[in-house]
Amino acid sequence: MCSSLPCGRPTHAADGRKTAMARRRLAIAIILVALVAGLAGGAWFLWKAQPEAVARVLAGLDLRPATPVAEGLLGSGTIEATEISVVAEMGGQLKEVLAQEGEQVEAGQVLARLDTAILDAQIRQAQARVRAMKAAQALVEAGPRPEEVAQAEAAVAQAQAAAEAARQTWQNAIALRDNQQDLEVRIASVQGQVRVAQRQVEAAEAAARAAQQEQELLGRVVRMLEEGYDILIPDPGGGYTTTHVNAPPQKLEEARYQWNLASQRAWEMWKGLDAAKTALEGYARSLSNLVGQKEDPLVLEAQVAAAEASMRVAEAAVGEAQAALEALKEGATAEQKEVARAQVREAEALVRVLEAQRAKAEVLAPTDALVLERPVHRGEAVTPGALLFRLAQLDTVYLTVYVAEKDLGLVRLGQAVAVTVDSFPGRVFEGKVVHIATEAEFTPKNVQTREERVNMVFGVKVEIPNPEHLLKPGMPADAVIRTGSTP
Repeated sequence: MCSSLPCGRPTHAADGRKTAMARRRLAIAIILVALVAGLAGGAWFLWKAQPEAVARVLAGLDLRPATPVAEGLLGSGTIEATEISVVAEMGGQLKEVLAQEGEQVEAGQVLARLDTAILDAQIRQAQARVRAMKAAQALVEAGPRPEEVAQAEAAVAQAQAAAEAARQTWQNAIALRDNQQDLEVRIASVQGQVRVAQRQVEAAEAAARAAQQEQELLGRVVRMLEEGYDILIPDPGGGYTTTHVNAPPQKLEEARYQWNLASQRAWEMWKGLDAAKTALEGYARSLSNLVGQKEDPLVLEAQVAAAEASMRVAEAAVGEAQAALEALKEGATAEQKEVARAQVREAEALVRVLEAQRAKAEVLAPTDALVLERPVHRGEAVTPGALLFRLAQLDTVYLTVYVAEKDLGLVRLGQAVAVTVDSFPGRVFEGKVVHIATEAEFTPKNVQTREERVNMVFGVKVEIPNPEHLLKPGMPADAVIRTGSTP
């Protein structure tokens, strides 16, 4: 079973990558602070060695606003793809996992198989019931003959076998109540899941704190660039002249852009931490329930009682089969013949249902796609609805870039976009604008002044045909929106 979902489901590896990326961004921000702080002190030494150069630099500090490039509007982002979640339609143990992360799969390809031993046994039992019901129908319609009587006796034997199986189930329940080793194994397994979830919470919390630090540091950089800085220039007479220098507009705009991206990343990291905590709470509840079964004998007693009730029902079925045998010997009425036919249809329907359920044990790729995530392993027990694979369709990928409010009027739906990635230098991937955000996507939310409004950015979604599957999710990309093109 598959559904299209938005990007983002963290794994152990993803948690580690996000933490590492946050630390790298934090280091870059620290370097920016050091560069800004070092400008003042370095100016004096530069004046001593190259006074003419200093004069030229100061004269060149023109505070003209940044303008779009000749080709259009520049933007950067990360390649995204439409994701498909492949989930288990039935519960069971994974017998085979045939697709790995990063592998390209084709539509209809087998990705995994669940163990069908129990289903196969149920199907064989249901098929045996079909044979028995057909034999009983023949006896009813043809009248009592030695061969048909033998078939009816076989149905009795089958009912007796089913009753014996139910009795065995009851005895197994008694054994579980009296010997709790199996329950201990389940408790140990869930305890392991709790420990893994705890580590995921710790990793998510570390990533969130690192992202928060990055956001705060970039905020300080923006404030420093907004205020400008003073430098001391030696006078020929031995004194000093204080000159206030404003940051170049393009540097200030870039710093603000990075600060807003850091704010969004910090929010996503804290959201991921909440999800990890929720998963941990779920495992903890499961563990508590299992421990409660171990400590409360009444739960196991209830299971024994249910198994015993099933055994009684199976024993009653033996009596019914024996009664049917006797009725066959006596001959059947028209009503009894119709009942026999209905029983055959019911038994055959059960076989079809079980066979359809067994077909769900083979997990198939719904379309040609790239395997992004495989959170399960061979031998693992899964429940219906559990995520098995996360796939990405690569025929068409997407890129979201951000456009300043003052430039938003230049962007139109359908405009051509030239996209480049570092992985394929010199190659241009053609795309088009398919969505323009109606609201700014960063804080602060309440913007009152005109000066603040010009700093807001809007997301522009670009659709890129990718027939060769060269572009992959997560690739950094640069884009030029050709504002002069006609949609």
